[in-house]
Amino acid sequence: MMPKDKETKMTGTKVRLNYEITYRNKEAQEDSATSCSKNPGHTGFIYVKNFSIESLPESFRNQKMYELCRCLINLTCMIEVLATSKYRSGSDNLYDQLDARIGSGSVYIPLEYTQKGGHCPCPECKDPKNAGREFYEVYVTTAHHVVFDDYEASRAFVKLHFDSEDKKESTVTLPGYRIVNYNAEADRTILSCITHDIRIVKEIQMQRDSAREFEEYFCSHPLEMNPGFNLAVIVSHPHGWPKTISFGSCVQFPSINTDEINKNTILKERNEGPEITIGTRNTEGNGITEGNGITEGNGITQSNESNKGTVWTEYKYNAPTCPGSSGALVWIYGKKRVGYRDSDITTHTHCGSEDGMNKSGLGLEFKTP
Repeated sequence: MMPKDKETKMTGTKVRLNYEITYRNKEAQEDSATSCSKNPGHTGFIYVKNFSIESLPESFRNQKMYELCRCLINLTCMIEVLATSKYRSGSDNLYDQLDARIGSGSVYIPLEYTQKGGHCPCPECKDPKNAGREFYEVYVTTAHHVVFDDYEASRAFVKLHFDSEDKKESTVTLPGYRIVNYNAEADRTILSCITHDIRIVKEIQMQRDSAREFEEYFCSHPLEMNPGFNLAVIVSHPHGWPKTISFGSCVQFPSINTDEINKNTILKERNEGPEITIGTRNTEGNGITEGNGITEGNGITQSNESNKGTVWTEYKYNAPTCPGSSGALVWIYGKKRVGYRDSDITTHTHCGSEDGMNKSGLGLEFKTP
């Protein structure tokens, strides 16, 4: 019988982290609420079908925050991966898992999303007569330990709108295609999946744009609140169940500066197209020079001016998560993330738990006073 929500360990020079992936096993899923060792009873999780403005922490209980959370909910997806790459490290402890691996993610649309001509790579278009059918790429930000490489990406499925067991007909499933880029040290992957429905693309764009507007509003119109409480919001699929939202407080790790980065791999990104670079390489110190442009895989470059005043950060937080939450977007109140569309390679993703606290990977944000 499959183990219930095995906590996989990641070992390295910095941390020993409990990954929060789970597995598609009916018996384990049905029993996981009572047997869950991470959050017995699942206190603090709010199923999104029950989410209302009254669910928000009191200091943040207003219409704009509610609408922002609704955007985050609509952009959250569940990821099922049906295979494990042979190129994973043995320390991942995934090779004995025969069932589908489950994590969470957040969707967005690349600036160049329409693919015209050629042959659609999705499974339903294997028939040559479908050559030339227009298709669109949807990008998913998730954890690198959820989807490791192209082999796993092509055997993954992304589920949108899995918000309720009694409304499964509303769930949309998109096939995985490829890894656009990844950052192993930040534990972040951008997965591409395929759709033929332009309505899905437009809806994701609208939700993403709205989320950005609300985020910018709260950065310029701060709420009166306890200065010691920094809100963290997590939307995910614990145990592969319908979507939940949870709230908690967070602590920012010390910012990473150039002098502390002494290895070439820390922010090195990769994709199947042109090389992706974050910052510029400091050849003498083997570091990253802060304040330089971001060159995306589609050739779009942010100007040096727009990327000044940014910093790489990590967070620890007590917003509840469970196995199945790995890869979820970590939203922090008052922090303006660098990038929404293609620049979502820079966002914070939930990686797991460490020393009793939940932890994000590295993310890029604008400095705040």
